Amino acid sequence: MYGVLLGRSVLKKRFETLEPRPGDTIGLKYIGMVTPKGKDSRPYHNYVMKVMRGAAVTAAAEQTGGGPADDDDPDLPF
Repeated sequence: MYGVLLGRSVLKKRFETLEPRPGDTIGLKYIGMVTPKGKDSRPYHNYVMKVMRGAAVTAAAEQTGGGPADDDDPDLPF
């Protein structure tokens, strides 16, 4: 079992959106710094998070955490 500090706002928002529960499996990958296109925006750390629900995983139960880097990532375990 591992713990992850949700100190980055992007990572925390992904976690809140996907709402993992005890028994779920979480895949997490750090993408790197992203420079936004808007001139008033600041660079931010981007992450991909996927959640497999409990023992019975269906296509509807597997979710991704938004963003351009969230295509089917072969480095994540599911």
